[in-house]
Amino acid sequence: MARILIVDDMESIRKILSTALASEGHDITTAANGADALVKILDAPYDIVLTDMEMPVIDGPQLIAELQQIRPATAIVGMTGGLAPDVLELEQRRLGIAALLAKPPDLAHLRATIQNVAPNPALSRSAA
Repeated sequence: MARILIVDDMESIRKILSTALASEGHDITTAANGADALVKILDAPYDIVLTDMEMPVIDGPQLIAELQQIRPATAIVGMTGGLAPDVLELEQRRLGIAALLAKPPDLAHLRATIQNVAPNPALSRSAA
C-alpha cells in the first residue's frame, strides 16, 4: 500500500481521512499545515500527499509548488471547498496535480482516487 501524508489545518478532517485510509492498509502521516508538511517531506518520501488548499503558514498551492520541486515523483491530491466540478478540473490542471477533490471529500470517492494515483507495487517489482 501507499505512504500517504495528509495535510489539513482541521484536526477533525485529518482524523477522518487518516482512519479511512489506514483501514485500507495505507501508511498514514499527518501535518497541520504546509510548513509542517515540508519538514516531513524533506525527512522522508511519500507516495501521495493529500493536501487542503487553504491553510495558514504555507497554503496548498505553495506546498504543491515546493513539493513538485523537491519530490517530483510524489502524487498530489488536493482538497478544496466551494468550487463547481468543472472549476475543480480546471484548477487541477493549472496546479499540475493528480486530482482535486471537493471538501469534505466523499470517502468512497477519496478511496478510489487514492487507489488510482497510488504506485503499483507489481509494476515496481517487475521494473527492478
